[in-house]
Amino acid sequence: MFFHKKHVQPASCRRELERNPIPDSESLVVELDLPTGDMAPADLYDLTIEGSAVIVPEDLVADLLEDDVLQFTLAHPMHGWSVCTPAKVVRKAPQGPNQSLVGLQFINTGSLYSQLDNAMGLYFTRRKLNRVHPDKDKVIPVKISDGATQYTGTIYDLSTEGMGFTLPKEDGLKLHPDMPLSVAFVLPNSEDLIQGEISVRQRRKMQDLAFVGALFGEQFERFADSITDYVSMRRLEAIDFEEGFEDPNSGGDDEEAA
Repeated sequence: MFFHKKHVQPASCRRELERNPIPDSESLVVELDLPTGDMAPADLYDLTIEGSAVIVPEDLVADLLEDDVLQFTLAHPMHGWSVCTPAKVVRKAPQGPNQSLVGLQFINTGSLYSQLDNAMGLYFTRRKLNRVHPDKDKVIPVKISDGATQYTGTIYDLSTEGMGFTLPKEDGLKLHPDMPLSVAFVLPNSEDLIQGEISVRQRRKMQDLAFVGALFGEQFERFADSITDYVSMRRLEAIDFEEGFEDPNSGGDDEEAA
């Protein structure tokens, strides 16, 4: 089914923050069973037990929308294993010529865990499991300052240890790893300004945008409760989304009872 040659360029620019490079990534095969019934080959860009980012030919996912549900399959033909899990599309963005970067949130993580043995688990445990993405309808703007210049961006993901944000590419390229910066933002349903120093850990380009990953400095300790509450809320919302979702690999309640 999926032991074919991939048709997209190998992924590069692996995340450095809180994980090691994905082992033996060029030997992995990724396929997406789209809502249309078509299959799209993909290259793995990022992977955790909670979700993945993949690079796909743009024409194959032109009609794919946020909140669409598809089937994600990851296989290692040489080692003879594969895992399959439903996933929700959380974002889609251009990525190089005629390609799209598709962000996926795995829906039934319990089923995914049950498919993993020790060998497979090495591919899914690269990063701490505490980051969340903001609701697409509740965008979180962020102000970034290097002391002389202020930039405006949007929070991409957030955890108790740090954050990722996007901003125009020309601005993002000015923010170098480990340079001192300060940020300020307000979480949804709050009026409290969260601000403090961050340390840039990595950058990558996505067409006209730059993605910047950063760690919080000590000043953020006083905001720990607010950030933790927000992260917990987003996790609960993800769980709510999963409720009532039937695992397509299960036989239903009647079969289980038998």
